[in-house]
Amino acid sequence: MAILEERGASDSSVQPEGSLTAEVTETAAAATLSAADGPDEAAVDKAHPSPPLKRKDISPCDDHPETSQSPGEDAHPGSESEDHQRPPVYDLAQQIKDLTTENLRLQEMYRAISLSMQKEGSRARWIGAFDGVIQKSCERLQLTIFFWAIDYAIGDVNTVDARLSASEKQSIIAALGGYCKQEDWESLMKRFPAKIQKSILQLFAHTLWTKHLFEDVFMKPFLYFDFYEQEEMTSTAGKPDTSLPTKLQNMYQMFRTVDEAQAQVWRSDTVRLANSIVPLNEEANWDGKTTVVGPGALVLGERSKQARRSAVERLVSSILDGPMRLMLRELSSPEEADRRNQLIIDIYCRIAELATTCWADRSLWETRGLDKVATFHWHTETLNLHHFQCVEKDDPRLDGKAVLVVMQPPLYRLGGLDLQFHIDMMIAKGLVIVEEPAST
Repeated sequence: MAILEERGASDSSVQPEGSLTAEVTETAAAATLSAADGPDEAAVDKAHPSPPLKRKDISPCDDHPETSQSPGEDAHPGSESEDHQRPPVYDLAQQIKDLTTENLRLQEMYRAISLSMQKEGSRARWIGAFDGVIQKSCERLQLTIFFWAIDYAIGDVNTVDARLSASEKQSIIAALGGYCKQEDWESLMKRFPAKIQKSILQLFAHTLWTKHLFEDVFMKPFLYFDFYEQEEMTSTAGKPDTSLPTKLQNMYQMFRTVDEAQAQVWRSDTVRLANSIVPLNEEANWDGKTTVVGPGALVLGERSKQARRSAVERLVSSILDGPMRLMLRELSSPEEADRRNQLIIDIYCRIAELATTCWADRSLWETRGLDKVATFHWHTETLNLHHFQCVEKDDPRLDGKAVLVVMQPPLYRLGGLDLQFHIDMMIAKGLVIVEEPAST
């Protein structure tokens, strides 16, 4: 036993640490000790054997390997890969150049989108003239012209009756042709109620404005087309009217004799195009105008609107120089004259804009003057009596009486929005004066 211990001790001293022989010797020694301790402990060791020992070569300097680094190495181990991932750095001039290019590209895209939206908006506005809007506009028209006549026409004909010659009186009646009974002045006056006789110049002035408004503005879809040729709306006296509006009107009437429906399509498309908001040179600028210099600098729709006002101004001036002047009171100053003229011009321009909307759809529009409303009937409900008539509604004495003056004609739409059916639809009632019931 002593010899074994000596050999074991001597062997362990000569075997290097960690060698296979040393591990076997240590294992054998451990087994001998376990056997000496008793069978129970040996059984426990068999049931739960210790895990095998593994070699691990660890340097004394590796206690904290994550913090171990050579002098001069970067303290951030990922910095080298981040450097590879960074985009190349441009110089300032290149960045400015790229931004300028992108800005120009976005501007072109904006112009294209803006132009497309303007085109779509131009098409979207022509969805048809709404009957309710037209009716309300016609009702307001009666009031606005009535108040204009009250303010500026002669209120009592007796104050100027002696001053007006027979020819001047007759020229007033002649100017109202189609809207007033064509009789001599004295005979016609006897057929009016007494209150109307006194205010007849105010009522005649009202009627004359309405007549020209519907005949020369509303019913002329090409009224303002003279701006293409910069011609006057009215021709020189004694010479044929060869202006573009007249030519187009004649062409339109000729087309109607060939194909009524297609003529209305041609007319409505012509009006729509002439009032389009799309720029003439197909380029939208920041201020909504084109780069064209001169009259073409405005979008076509704006040019048409200005042309309508110009045509209205010429028409109003012409009316004021005619028989209308005989029915108007004297003015106190040039400023009052300007105010009077501007008021009626504005009234005309509003109806001109309404007419543009009406003629832009496919329907045909018609006004009916004295030739189609010769007698008054309550049951038809197409005519209203002027309030100067001073009668109660449904007064049987007026039923069937002759209409003396059509102060505002009834307005009809013929056919649907696309002429898909034939029907006469009254949109706005007319305003009339009928003969005195006691006169017959």
